[in-house]
Amino acid sequence: MRNLQRLIAAAALVACVVTAFADVKSASAVLSSAQTKARLEKKNVLVMFDASWCGWCRRLEKFVEDKEMRKLLEKSFVLVTLDVLENEDKKALENPGGSEYLEKFGGKDAGLPFTAAIDPSGKLIVNSNEKDGKKGNIGYPAAPNEIAHFMTMLKKSAPQLSNADREKLRAWLVANAPKT
Repeated sequence: MRNLQRLIAAAALVACVVTAFADVKSASAVLSSAQTKARLEKKNVLVMFDASWCGWCRRLEKFVEDKEMRKLLEKSFVLVTLDVLENEDKKALENPGGSEYLEKFGGKDAGLPFTAAIDPSGKLIVNSNEKDGKKGNIGYPAAPNEIAHFMTMLKKSAPQLSNADREKLRAWLVANAPKT
């Protein structure tokens, strides 16, 4: 009887673990779905790579989740977030295969957050590496040069945005830049 109880407890534990992992989609599934939607809506995909421990990622989330900013970004993009580079105790949060896409889009050693705009076929348009990677990843655009690079990213990858739209996005970033 005791062995049966242990067996049932072990089965319940396995079921919990499987259920927890079932909620996290693979990076390829997330991107495939986003690319299909982008193709139908004639948009590009803005991929944001983040991790639960990343404070700058939370700042980027705040920007993207702002109602007005999200509406502006969604004019040109299907927005997706891929969880990567988690600590050992949070590995279950990662999108399987996300690190491979991080590397593919130029962010292997860039740090987080890292962003990449891709077309509906999955081809990289631009990423958050400033000056073709020579100056590194801008992460969350807070400093003037980082905001300028983010605006360059939008010019290259968000043709539906007007100059006025881009200015609203820039103004939000400037107004919400960390005070030093």
